[in-house]
Amino acid sequence: LLESVIGAIYLDSGEDLDTVWRVIWPWFEHFYDNYSINPPKNPRVLLHEAYPGAIKKRKLRTILITASKFIAKVTISMRKDDHIKRYTFTTIGRDKRNCT
Repeated sequence: LLESVIGAIYLDSGEDLDTVWRVIWPWFEHFYDNYSINPPKNPRVLLHEAYPGAIKKRKLRTILITASKFIAKVTISMRKDDHIKRYTFTTIGRDKRNCT
């Protein structure tokens, strides 16, 4: 939907990119300002920070690979208080490295 609106603005403005930016920038400025101040962390990094040394093993099973998307199921084993728990996530990334 968003691409359609931007495309319509582009065509209606006579293919003037400056006009497109003037119209759409106010929609996204807040997002970009917040993102640059506090960029999101990779979920893998968040797990390692929350449970340092607890993740013992990762297993990846590919579900789908396309030109622009890699989808996989990732199972991790975590140790906490001498108990091992397994968690399975479905992840999406640009490639295998970003997906795990």
